[in-house]
Amino acid sequence: MEEDASTPGWAKRAACRWVTYSFIWVVAVSVTFVSSYHPVLRIVSGLLGCLLAISLPILFATLFEIAFSRRSASDLPIICFPWLGAVVIIFGFIALLQASPFVVSLMYSTTIDSAHTLNALYAGMDRLKLPRTVCIKSAFVKTDWEAGKLRCVNVDGHVQCAPAFVAAPIFDNKVFADAGRKEEIYAWAVTSGRHVDANYRRDGSLCGYLHGRMDLDYHIGDYRLAVTRVIQKNPSLGGVLQAGATAAVPLEARPLLLTADPLEVTHVDQAWLAIAVVLLCCCPCVGPVQVAALLAYACWARRGRYDHQPVSPDDYDDEGDDGRTGYGVPGAGRRGGFGA
Repeated sequence: MEEDASTPGWAKRAACRWVTYSFIWVVAVSVTFVSSYHPVLRIVSGLLGCLLAISLPILFATLFEIAFSRRSASDLPIICFPWLGAVVIIFGFIALLQASPFVVSLMYSTTIDSAHTLNALYAGMDRLKLPRTVCIKSAFVKTDWEAGKLRCVNVDGHVQCAPAFVAAPIFDNKVFADAGRKEEIYAWAVTSGRHVDANYRRDGSLCGYLHGRMDLDYHIGDYRLAVTRVIQKNPSLGGVLQAGATAAVPLEARPLLLTADPLEVTHVDQAWLAIAVVLLCCCPCVGPVQVAALLAYACWARRGRYDHQPVSPDDYDDEGDDGRTGYGVPGAGRRGGFGA
């Protein structure tokens, strides 16, 4: 390593390659963080991850050419270092891709004061423009009005049907829910399964997804049908809404909230995020800071070995006086040597 670092201009080449590697690292990690926002970003993340994994061995192979060509036992650490880093990068980006849904749910999240505000802000809005997750400080799900779309399966020659996509109305609070006035329904809580999961937090807020979860986006039509079943099941919800701000949006077109607390349903994604941080940021053979520290050590070791004097290009020869390759070591590869 010291022989390579002693060549003229090595520090400038190392700095240039490190800046390039750091730039790719920052861009690749940043894109992968938000890759679950759009399928195209996941493809770009995969390509950037492969590019970063390839760039690390190239960086070391072009800076430590003597060590890579000599391949002696003492050179094994510097040779294995980038290849181990490339493997770590691949696993790190796989973990980061798995953790991206949790990161995106945090980035595109909002908190509102009531279900009434949810309807006023997001009713009729394009679903792609909605925040990924929302927490409502004051909301109450009337689960005794729930209804769902049935899913029928054939079991031992008998057809069995059970609710698979259920919905229930959301009111501002329990008082309005007990009154049961359709004008006070501002959103619909939906859940995949037999019953609506009204999973309130300890502070009483209700959190969920407005879009971005596959079980909501893919089955959006089934959930809309479940809402229609709720309206058909309860005669008091029929008829025309009274004039008012909420009447501008039909009852069945109010926002759908998949009642799944993002902090609970993404616990596996959070574990993947911790793994990705360890692999991509803390591993000594991957992070830009750690790579910079190794290159700085190589530069320091070169100066310490040769008393702060970089070796001149004329100091290299194919073989030294004792028949061994000198690689710029004074007295071993210099023309004439010390004994000339």
